[in-house]
Amino acid sequence: MFVVFYLRANRYACTEEERDLAAELVEERIAEHPVEHRDLTAILDRRFPRERL
Repeated sequence: MFVVFYLRANRYACTEEERDLAAELVEERIAEHPVEHRDLTAILDRRFPRERL
C-alpha cells in the first residue's frame, strides 16, 4: 500500500494500526479529488508526528 510505504519512507512515528487508519484517511481524500504531495504531507503531519533522528 502506497500510504504505508510513504509513512515509513518519511519517518512518521506510528503503529501498524495507525498506518492502516492513515491509509483509509488518505484513500478517502483521494476518492474526493486528486491529492498532491504537499497536501498529502499536510494531512499526515496533522495526524502523525515524525520520528526524531
